Amino acid sequence: MKKHISKIIAATVSIGMLSSATPAPAQQVANLTPSTGNVEIVASAGNRLQLEVSKGRLVRLERPAATVFVADPEVANIQVKSPSLIYVLGKKPGETTLFAVDGKERVLANIDISVTHNLDALRGVLENFHPNSGVQVSSISSNLVLDGVVSSASVAEDMRRLALGFAGDEKSIINRLGVAAPNQINLRVRVAEVSRDVDKQFGFNWSLLGSIGGFSLGLGSANPFAGSVTQQTLTAAASLGKWDFNAVIDALEEEGLVSVMAEPNLTALSGETASFLAGGEFPILVPSSDGNVTIEFKKFGVSLAFTPTLIGTDRVNMHVRPEVSQISSTNSITLSGYDVPSLTTDIVDILDQMVISSTGEDFRILIVDDDSSTARYTQTILQSAGMIAEFITEPLKIMETLEDYSPELILMDLYMPDCNGQELAAVVRQEESFSGVPIVFLSGEADVDKQLVAMRAGGDDFLTKPIKSNHLISSISMRVRRFRMLRSQMVRDSMTGLLNHTTTHEFLDKEVARAHRGKSSLTVAALDIDHFKAVNDTHGHAIGDVVIKSLSRLLKQRLRGTDIIGRMGGEEFAAVLADTTAEQAFGILDKIRQDFAAITHKSDAGNFSVTLSCGIAEYPKHQTSSELLEESDKALHEAKHGGRNRIVLDKN
Repeated sequence: MKKHISKIIAATVSIGMLSSATPAPAQQVANLTPSTGNVEIVASAGNRLQLEVSKGRLVRLERPAATVFVADPEVANIQVKSPSLIYVLGKKPGETTLFAVDGKERVLANIDISVTHNLDALRGVLENFHPNSGVQVSSISSNLVLDGVVSSASVAEDMRRLALGFAGDEKSIINRLGVAAPNQINLRVRVAEVSRDVDKQFGFNWSLLGSIGGFSLGLGSANPFAGSVTQQTLTAAASLGKWDFNAVIDALEEEGLVSVMAEPNLTALSGETASFLAGGEFPILVPSSDGNVTIEFKKFGVSLAFTPTLIGTDRVNMHVRPEVSQISSTNSITLSGYDVPSLTTDIVDILDQMVISSTGEDFRILIVDDDSSTARYTQTILQSAGMIAEFITEPLKIMETLEDYSPELILMDLYMPDCNGQELAAVVRQEESFSGVPIVFLSGEADVDKQLVAMRAGGDDFLTKPIKSNHLISSISMRVRRFRMLRSQMVRDSMTGLLNHTTTHEFLDKEVARAHRGKSSLTVAALDIDHFKAVNDTHGHAIGDVVIKSLSRLLKQRLRGTDIIGRMGGEEFAAVLADTTAEQAFGILDKIRQDFAAITHKSDAGNFSVTLSCGIAEYPKHQTSSELLEESDKALHEAKHGGRNRIVLDKN
């Protein structure tokens, strides 16, 4: 093949030659000398060809060409179908030039090619998921531009994710979308003080009434006096279908049972932080390196900082940081004859995502659709709503995926090759472990009779394409919430919210099977609170429950979301750490042990702290779940007999 030497020619196609000739030696290029003759520069002919990525056009020449080439083959590719017919294919956004010359090197075609993103397909996707949004899309050079005003930040993020699938690179998207929704959040805070004596007399139970974000609030009264004081208020609130927290506090304040210390209203822009402090400042002495002493002021009291982020018309991500501090003589020091007090501080750091009135972990959705592009778009929509979504395009692999992924809902197409949705639903329902997982069909099938036939095979709902993204999200969220509620009643410990004894065993069996298939490590830990009977005897069972809850909360905070944590009974817990060796688990759990021992618990009998002991066993040194539990329990007993407040690896 003849090789043309030119700064602008990047690729050539020679026509009518079956074999390639040897390229000109490099020294021939080096020996070229400037010509004394005229040099002809072929100017643009003004012909322009516009293409979209992955689309092509045919170019027919007036007479046969000997050579056809493009300046940048990364932007456009050419296929010569015949000496006078050329197929041009857009590869990526950009611009290039196509030349065709005959055997006498006369220019037959000089065409400027502009390749843009597949805008028609993107517009169709945006219209499908967000009808009548009015958002404009355009392609400038290699960039994809989104322009318009949308109803909420979540819709804007949804569209950005959809566009990313066409742009391929985050940097290639120019996002000019505006949001018409409000961007301020108001939080009303009431800080109230209740004495312990009144608390006991009145019969408070701060877990019955409900919760605001991550803060539990409740009232359970078995005291006749307490019931008569607020009976009318509480009955009126209950008649509305929910308790009125403000009405309860007002009623208690009127009877002198609650003292409201502060009632700030905090307003913050989405993504910004607002805070308040109900307390004051006190001076402390700070020595410097030159021997002088300066005075600094430290804040103390009740403070709250919250950072809300709007991600939808009814969805708020809220980071709440409440703090209670007081001046204490504990750990105080004497400096230059002055006593410098210390601060005791209780901090709760909460990150709640509130959808209407619900909180919790992200929903886990499995999408089954043989069309990968449709599955990916559905995945993007669900992910933009804060869900964890995975998809498979081979229906026959669903059982393997269910074991590994453990979804809370299966979103399934009805018509697929090899195995349709109706048959697949029947197969899933035969597996006891997943018999209760909701199955929702998402299909273009509009025949109600056929929809009912599919649902009789094991489906819970049928959604018809096209569907608005907010309708899809709402339908899935409703189903998963109900599934969680029913499952929680069966598999969760009522006090801590951890897995119960039976469910922990079942989950461990699955993890052992998964570790066996993946030839990976797995660690099981048995934990027990030291001298817990003495805690109950000295401080009471109510305080003992608080200690149990504090350990369960610490385990949930420090371990991964994929780790299994269960309450095996009383003060005994179990943790299953996948893809973790015994040595790695030792480091993680030892830090938890130290942090748990540092927690100060309060009761009428005085402040106290508690320790824990732990035993660890590892797969594949022990092959079955029963062996792992037995060996970890033996190691736990060894830790107990060795002095407690320690972690022991099993002897094997």
